[in-house]
Amino acid sequence: MTTPKTATLQGSFDRQQHAQEFVRQVLEVCAGSKRAQADLRSGLGLPYDRCQRMHRHLMRLVPERNRHPEARRPYYVVAALIAARSRGVRDEDAERNSSALLNLKAGCRRGLTVGDRCGMPVV
Repeated sequence: MTTPKTATLQGSFDRQQHAQEFVRQVLEVCAGSKRAQADLRSGLGLPYDRCQRMHRHLMRLVPERNRHPEARRPYYVVAALIAARSRGVRDEDAERNSSALLNLKAGCRRGLTVGDRCGMPVV
């Protein structure tokens, strides 16, 4: 039986995982193609209805339940901000992410779960 507090924590954890997965996917799109990164960056500071170049890259990443233009707007803003990062910041992020991945792999070898590593409840 789950208590309301546990259900709220799980819902929050699920949203956080979804957000992290979206960011990871946008980073992959940017790393995979300079043109895709430029398309995403082109939406920076524009209203949603003028971000046509972003659609082809983001439509598959945005969940079905968020396909309404108002619900899509935050995804487009985040993607544009990620794509607009400077080369130095991208390099720092890549270094930090690779060391975080190594730490996570080391924890998994010792039998720790992702929830243990993050201090999140494992349900």
